[in-house]
Amino acid sequence: MTHPESRVRHLLAGYFRGQERLLEELLAEGLIDLRTAERQAIREEVERLARDGMGRCEAMEVVAQRFCCSYEKVRAAVYQKK
Repeated sequence: MTHPESRVRHLLAGYFRGQERLLEELLAEGLIDLRTAERQAIREEVERLARDGMGRCEAMEVVAQRFCCSYEKVRAAVYQKK
């Protein structure tokens, strides 16, 4: 499991408090797409940093470092909400 994947799993666990086994079963069956979950986690983290007063571009740079991905990937996740 990669660092970004473990980070996304940790964030998903927050939505499944007390139901970690269900989360693992859904992930194992492929019913939760980790790519989509990662994009949502990136969006939420950028929005949280922006709400806390950080500039949007700076927030995207910080999130790119935290998720070990490119700035372009973060920018796409933020602006291409699919």
